[in-house]
Amino acid sequence: MGIGDFLLFAGPPEERAKNMHGSATVVVADLDDLTATLLAAGAVITEAATFAPTGHYLYARHVGGPEVEYVEWKPDLVRRVVPQ
Repeated sequence: MGIGDFLLFAGPPEERAKNMHGSATVVVADLDDLTATLLAAGAVITEAATFAPTGHYLYARHVGGPEVEYVEWKPDLVRRVVPQ
């Protein structure tokens, strides 16, 4: 379920664990632009942008340690999952 640009995962612990590589998942409009912003802020890309059927994503570790998944979804998926 999406709340704003953040995704929430619910269900049994073993199912949630399949999607919890980062401390948060954030939907972004432009992953390329975001990558430049992350690097300028001192983040480390821990998994480079990877294409998937839903769009593409990457993982970044921020200064201080939190690792976040950023996803740029196909527009139709954003409209279905993230309420506007």
